[in-house]
Amino acid sequence: MFSLRQIELFIAVSHSRTLIEVANQFKMSQSAISMALKELENHLDEKLFERIGKKLVLNERGRHFLKKVHPLFIELKDLHQKFTQNHFHGELHIGASLTTAHYLMPQLMTGYMKKRKEVSIHLKMANTEEILALVENGEIDLGLIEGSVHSSAIIQKVIAPDELIVVSADRHLDGAYFIDMLAHKNWILREKGSGTRSVFLDQIAPVDKELNIALELEQTEAIKKFLLLDKEYISCLPKVSVLAELHEEKLFHVIIKNHTFMRDFSLIMNKKRTPTLLMEDFHKHITDYMKSIKI
Repeated sequence: MFSLRQIELFIAVSHSRTLIEVANQFKMSQSAISMALKELENHLDEKLFERIGKKLVLNERGRHFLKKVHPLFIELKDLHQKFTQNHFHGELHIGASLTTAHYLMPQLMTGYMKKRKEVSIHLKMANTEEILALVENGEIDLGLIEGSVHSSAIIQKVIAPDELIVVSADRHLDGAYFIDMLAHKNWILREKGSGTRSVFLDQIAPVDKELNIALELEQTEAIKKFLLLDKEYISCLPKVSVLAELHEEKLFHVIIKNHTFMRDFSLIMNKKRTPTLLMEDFHKHITDYMKSIKI
């Protein structure tokens, strides 16, 4: 396959017709230019020039090739210039666990796309395990998740703490309890594979075996609706997801004695991937945003 430099030299020689002028322009020897043109002709299996005296003149096939290749060269040169001068141009494929997708990504993405108007973001929403698998398989550039991952193929960078709290619409539970005192309640938990579920159950073990799990749902919003409809339900949810309901006193924080449910918001990427400037820029944007908000 011929190179972009060979095409550039071909166009230059086509317009100047003398190797000396092109050699001075590109600071190359005439023999190096002749060799590049010869290699181009060999790749095409076509003779493009005729030598008339000391000049190189395009033949019929050369004129046809110039007509076809010149606009393509201009387009490629423009593309190269855009990429070298503006590293914040392109697409990002981001994966977000359900909590981050619903309660953090709208603000994050809106702010970033206002700042980087030439960047488009494709968002995949799934639970933590699925996002981890997508990053491992190289199907997305970055993943934003809660909790820890245990994979030798992944680099994890903590960007902010994430607190989980037990909540209920029953204002009489607005106090402090040992977890075994609440085990009989109608608990609604996220589905298996959810980071929220894992952190909560791991923390309360061995009482997790006694927990009366009435429902398992895939969406935090669905759990909140059940909680708001029936005071008999209780759940453990990310604090960031219930800030409005707590403020409006629609839900109440049930303090669990001797337990705190903490984890981290993290950015993950495949260890084999070399982060681009665009990926690093998005990482910085996320970090700055998380520092600016109070959860």
